[in-house]
Amino acid sequence: IVHPALQTVVGCLLLFRAGCLIPEHRNQNWISLSENENLQAAINSSAHAVYWATRFEVEIAHWGELRVHREEALEALAQEQLARTNLTARGGASARGKQGSYLVKSGHWLRKYYHKFKGQRQIPMPPSTWQFTWWAVLGTVICMLLIDAISQPLEDVKYGATFLFLMLNSIVSTIATLFAVPSSPLAQPRNILVGYPLSAAVAVALDLLSNPAHLGVIPIWVAAPLAAAIPAAALAKLGMMHPPACAVGMVYVLGAPHLKALSWLFIAIPVVTDAVLVVIVAVLINNLSRDRSFPLYW
Repeated sequence: IVHPALQTVVGCLLLFRAGCLIPEHRNQNWISLSENENLQAAINSSAHAVYWATRFEVEIAHWGELRVHREEALEALAQEQLARTNLTARGGASARGKQGSYLVKSGHWLRKYYHKFKGQRQIPMPPSTWQFTWWAVLGTVICMLLIDAISQPLEDVKYGATFLFLMLNSIVSTIATLFAVPSSPLAQPRNILVGYPLSAAVAVALDLLSNPAHLGVIPIWVAAPLAAAIPAAALAKLGMMHPPACAVGMVYVLGAPHLKALSWLFIAIPVVTDAVLVVIVAVLINNLSRDRSFPLYW
């Protein structure tokens, strides 16, 4: 196949075949040569050799193309594997970068969280004057005495298996707020008159859901915090937050049997009654002082 005289042999064979096929090319010497058996045998052998050589050459060329394609395919596969490796490496680097970013953000958050412990450098509430303090004492005492005076005869009034009363733990906190810091946004009438009934209604409903004597569908340890959390969320949303009012729900849910025996009446007596009384007394007592003006708004 690689012999340098291959093309010469092919040319001779083609010319001989052409001379045999074209009559005018035949002369006496050509005819005598064509009739030589040894020459014919050599030419036939050469023709077969050329045929197979040409066939092998075509096959070799085809095999060469396949080899090129295979090498290209292998190269493409190697590049694809390299790209996947790089992508995985970038993904790992990205994951490490994200993890590092999370750590950095966590560090920033912890630093800010720690700095909040130091305070916001706001000016604290100044001490009250003696005159302001004595008015706070006077208003608190008068309000407590009034509620106690009304509550004493009410305790003789029977309501089923229980009795009526007015004195609540949380109302004491409200009274102190009304006379000690009457200008606080948390001590205004709307906060008290809305916060107490709302908290009491939520507490009675939760007690009906948690009390085994009624529905008993939720445990008491779930109802108790909800009795404070639900009113707190509602009042905060309404802009009428009054913390002592949120406490009355906890007082009812965890209260004694005589307290729960009031059921829905608990909203009216003692809750609403106490709220109205303390607001009226706060308006009357606070405005007697030249240094006080209550309420800031209704």
